[in-house]
Amino acid sequence: MNRRLRRLAGALVVTIAAGILVAAVAQAVTPPAGTPDLALMALQPGDLEPGATVTLSRYVPPAAKVIAEYDRDFSPATTVGGVRLEELSTGVLLARSTANATRLYVELRAIFASKLGRSVLIAGIVKSSKLAGITAKDVHFAPASDPGLGAQSLNQPMAIHARSRDVLADFVVLRVGAVLASVTAVVLRPHLDRSVASALGRTVAAHITAVLAGGGASGPTGPTGATGATGATGATG
Repeated sequence: MNRRLRRLAGALVVTIAAGILVAAVAQAVTPPAGTPDLALMALQPGDLEPGATVTLSRYVPPAAKVIAEYDRDFSPATTVGGVRLEELSTGVLLARSTANATRLYVELRAIFASKLGRSVLIAGIVKSSKLAGITAKDVHFAPASDPGLGAQSLNQPMAIHARSRDVLADFVVLRVGAVLASVTAVVLRPHLDRSVASALGRTVAAHITAVLAGGGASGPTGPTGATGATGATGATG
């Protein structure tokens, strides 16, 4: 793949997934003892077609009013429905209370809904991908929708016109109890049916519900999350 486009796709994931939900730093951390297993809440390799490459899988320093945060990225990955994704990122955080998670969700939704919030996102994307020649006029937002996942959810597609090639990202955020999760799917083409990212988010919601119901907690060094139950991923719409 064109190196410039790969850089742009990666910048989009970093700007959205890391810049909004988590300010991840270089080192991984160990979650507090007794913390529900966030690694098993994220998308698992078994949720995707064989061959998905895990490029990141770790706990990261939690933000304020958050107990633990976990990230897992794939590049590339293909859904079980046969949809190839250039980048796929999952972020999961456990807030200190359901009320805190609800406030975080509301703040996140406001970022996508407001002109100021979108301008901040656009500025981050332009800065991260300046070598690709992207300007603010190249970044476009589609209307957000509610995919009906967990207690609260949104699906926000974005498109970047990178010279002769389009980069499209579909960002899903959802809340289940005190857990907030994001799924960011990136493709190098002008269209990605939003049902693809929504289905991946549905799988994450099922993982979260199962872990919370089972009371599974992380070990002293944090789980690898190498395997997990499959869900209804990869709808092509």
